[in-house]
Amino acid sequence: MPATEEKRQEFELPAKEPNGIPWRALLIGTLLMPPLTLFGHLSYVIVQSARWTADTLLRGPVVLLFLLVSWSLVWRRFSPRLSRTLALSRSEMVLIYLMVTVGTALAGECWAVYVVPALLNTAAYQAETARPEWAAWLGDSPSWFAVQDPEVIRQAHRGNASLYR
Repeated sequence: MPATEEKRQEFELPAKEPNGIPWRALLIGTLLMPPLTLFGHLSYVIVQSARWTADTLLRGPVVLLFLLVSWSLVWRRFSPRLSRTLALSRSEMVLIYLMVTVGTALAGECWAVYVVPALLNTAAYQAETARPEWAAWLGDSPSWFAVQDPEVIRQAHRGNASLYR
């Protein structure tokens, strides 16, 4: 066997796949969601740009995925023995990426500022006017969560008015 093949096999240790629930990935993903969300909000407040959380491909989770892959590759390259415990498997990295992507998107400026009020206020307006089946949306949300004054909602749907008086 050539020396290069032996060397390549030395660094290609099989990733340890979890047999059950990947607790390590769940813990890492849960711990990383608050800082990524904070960075998203700070980018909006300081720079007045929702770029961190408003694009289709979220920058924060992509940068995090790059760092996780780099972390795992460094451990596999320089310390194969320690990489079995310190390097993350592919499935763990995918789970962490999915967790922080969904968490960052749900906490993003567009979701909190536009989508939730639009859904609730549209439900209130439709329940009051043409479509009473929209009233089911209102029963599931607390009263403090959205504007409740029907006149304010009606004016907002007609235009030239604000929901926040």
